[in-house]
Amino acid sequence: MDPYRRQNIFTISAGAFPLSTENNIKPVYVQEINKGGYKKEIDIFYSNRDDEPEKAVLFGNHIFYHYGKISETPLTEKSKEFLTDFFVREQNYARQRLQTMMKRLGGFTVNDAATKFKSFYTAAPEEAVEDSVAELKKAKTPGTAAQTADLYYGKHFYEATKDAANKYAYHHGIFGTAKKVMMTEFMLADENKLLTEHGKNKAKANAILRYYRLQVSTTFNPIIQKIRRKFPLAMATPYESLAAEMYGALSAIKSGADGYPALSELGEVYDGKTSSVHRGRAAATFILHMLGNYLSHESLYHTLPIDEKNKHIKAVIGQFALHDGGRFPEFDKAKLKEAVVLSGLFGSVAHNHNGAAALTENLSRGHQHGMYLMGKTKGEFSRNEGLAVGINNIFTNSNKFRVSMNSVAADEDFSTAIRGMLQSLKTAGKTQARKLLQGGLTAPRKKTANNNQIYWAVPYLGIYDVELSEFGEGV
Repeated sequence: MDPYRRQNIFTISAGAFPLSTENNIKPVYVQEINKGGYKKEIDIFYSNRDDEPEKAVLFGNHIFYHYGKISETPLTEKSKEFLTDFFVREQNYARQRLQTMMKRLGGFTVNDAATKFKSFYTAAPEEAVEDSVAELKKAKTPGTAAQTADLYYGKHFYEATKDAANKYAYHHGIFGTAKKVMMTEFMLADENKLLTEHGKNKAKANAILRYYRLQVSTTFNPIIQKIRRKFPLAMATPYESLAAEMYGALSAIKSGADGYPALSELGEVYDGKTSSVHRGRAAATFILHMLGNYLSHESLYHTLPIDEKNKHIKAVIGQFALHDGGRFPEFDKAKLKEAVVLSGLFGSVAHNHNGAAALTENLSRGHQHGMYLMGKTKGEFSRNEGLAVGINNIFTNSNKFRVSMNSVAADEDFSTAIRGMLQSLKTAGKTQARKLLQGGLTAPRKKTANNNQIYWAVPYLGIYDVELSEFGEGV
């Protein structure tokens, strides 16, 4: 197992928002840890549209801006016209702030010969694999709206999560009495002085595997049998029937529809007692998610951190395969026999690559996700290339405005400089951090609207740190 090497993967966004306030405004530095950490909403002014204030949406898990309590007197400008004009005028300033930041941190410039990357929507950076979207769509089980696997990569489907196996919550099919047994095995591994650190992690990965194998026998397959016997549907294939039935049953269960077994009844099949709603839902949801791809029953792996305190150590558990159990498909326990311990930013990458190839793949996924996340920018980009965000991508259907105007994916040298800057700010403390960056990067300017109302043009700088988002720790 390769030791984990930290990577500096940063995407930076610069923008501005109008702030109507009668108070003094002060510099703010926000660091969001272990919450996804990439979006913050703030009130910016009241308009005549309704009683709710207009909101700016700032992106990044390190965010720098100025703020003060907003005025209760609404701006009498027409909201969208005012904001459109504001954003058009501020775009060049946003680009200049990015250029200033790059210059201050080491004179970084755009590398025109750099490899082009594409940005596109994904729910998480690990899922930013361009070919994966087409493969998931091709493999999706017909006749059901069940959610697909998270990604397809290296000829395998993957369920990938940031939630560790020992997290206190019902997640990814981990719950109930069987989880307590697994956690006891974790404790025994930690207390075993004869085991190396890798040996302890391997023992825990095997405990996770035993957990899922037990649940296949005592929970997942019995629930499938129960649903199939009570609500049989005639679909084109047994897999389509099962996925459609599970999706319909779970939806009905959640809404309390008549005729479907209660969640507590589903829970009875694995511990002989009336289980909580959470446990029944956790079991049914996990089964349904495994069935979302018609082809994924052939090669699906589940990757997850072993421990909340050390999230770069992953367990890759597999394969979750289906076979014909007679009258209906069920999980094939014989194929669920792999428990691999890997070290890396993303489990699916570490499962297919090591060394430089893994680092390159991590960087690509982090930036492809980050460029879309920070500016809703689709298309090709080079690292260190500031891309303008179109006005259409700023407005949403609600009273919220994405105020990213320029975004840049930092190359390795630029990212190293950003890491050093953030570490200096962390050492200096938040107060000093605010002072250090309020100069030309985020200094606000007083402006006057057409009706002579005063407002501030407030720049913001957001930095998306992939490690901070994935592990809950970064700088």
